[in-house]
Amino acid sequence: MIRKIVLGLFLFGICQLVATDKYDTALGIHLGSSTGSGYSLRKWYNNWGIQGTLAAYTSDNGKPHFSHYTSFPKTYGKRTVIMGLSYLNSLLMTEKTNFYLIAGGSYWIRRERIFEDENASKWEDRDRWNIGVGPGFEFHFSDHFHFSIEFPMTVNYKDDTTDTSMFSLAGGIYYYFK
Repeated sequence: MIRKIVLGLFLFGICQLVATDKYDTALGIHLGSSTGSGYSLRKWYNNWGIQGTLAAYTSDNGKPHFSHYTSFPKTYGKRTVIMGLSYLNSLLMTEKTNFYLIAGGSYWIRRERIFEDENASKWEDRDRWNIGVGPGFEFHFSDHFHFSIEFPMTVNYKDDTTDTSMFSLAGGIYYYFK
């Protein structure tokens, strides 16, 4: 009798594991101002989720060749790190789509190389931050591949000025796994 009970509990447990076959963690590429642009990790829980985004790039790091007609000062060379963190709140989840509210922010650490003449340059900070909130849609092409598009209203701060942008488009493509 105990064998049958243990076997029944074992089979019940296996069925529960199969029933919770939900892909809720994703890696992908996301582009947006308030969410950040770059590689993204997204994790969904019951009705809410969290997303982190990270990217780093550099450009034009060598010594430039200026013509005789170049006007100075001239920007040549950039180093940028982008970090973003967002909260996702699911409003309507179906089998093939997810309608959610996204709220988040990103910080861009940027250094630009400014040439005063052909031989003299200095690095200047051009950091900026963005925060935003708005609706988003996620479309499930399969269990693994999802595409998201978001329309957050953002507040952007750059070079000691702040501006508000209505519906700054953001989006990403994700590969979901367990």
